[in-house]
Amino acid sequence: FDFKNVKDFDRSLIHAPGPCVLFATPGMLCAGFSLEVFKHWAPSPLNLVALPGYSVAGTVGHKLMSGKPTTVDLYNGTKVDVRCKIHQVAFSPHTDAKGIMDLTKFLSPKNVVLVHGEKPSMMSLKEKITSELDIPCFVPA
Repeated sequence: FDFKNVKDFDRSLIHAPGPCVLFATPGMLCAGFSLEVFKHWAPSPLNLVALPGYSVAGTVGHKLMSGKPTTVDLYNGTKVDVRCKIHQVAFSPHTDAKGIMDLTKFLSPKNVVLVHGEKPSMMSLKEKITSELDIPCFVPA
């Protein structure tokens, strides 16, 4: 499988002007790459942070979804100005086949890539997506 526009994120793009879409974990902004990028992108009103439907209490993600903060306290005591837009996406990474089919129908993407689950279940879902929705589906692992 080959998607020419999907690439590993080049960290130099954190400071680059222009549009960029980044999917980073963890979604609760509790550590790691997502929190690192959030610190840089949160102060700009031109940016949008889309958060998963659930974040554990005490995480930056939870603080952002609990209101419209203008600043947020990070874990090391520093504060970050928050002028970016915050959007909560009702999405569960642990949904069943019906939930994945419903989401796929709603989004109507050009392709689907299944990356998490038991191989037999993913192959069955791949066949269902391909035959019922006529959407190319890939199971790379």
